[in-house]
Amino acid sequence: MVRAARTCHVALFCLCHVLKAAKRDRHIKVLPVEDTPWQKMETKSRRLYTMDEIESIIRAGHEASKNGRQFGDYLRFLVCTGAREQEALKTRWDDVD
Repeated sequence: MVRAARTCHVALFCLCHVLKAAKRDRHIKVLPVEDTPWQKMETKSRRLYTMDEIESIIRAGHEASKNGRQFGDYLRFLVCTGAREQEALKTRWDDVD
């Protein structure tokens, strides 16, 4: 099964931390990857969406779903605040100024 490079990178990062914790807690004496250099990974540059593109997504959402208006408000909130998805969902009216 083929995995994306980023998926493998994250898995290796987690494994390194698990092995370091095992050494710290004296479950193992030597790290099996101690002398292995860390692999550099290319970061993809992602372009930003324009407001016109975002508005077209919002319009399509209005037509495609009965919750399209709520979805549009959610997208606008994300764009205007820079919040992440889960942060935005946890926001309460008392938090809004």
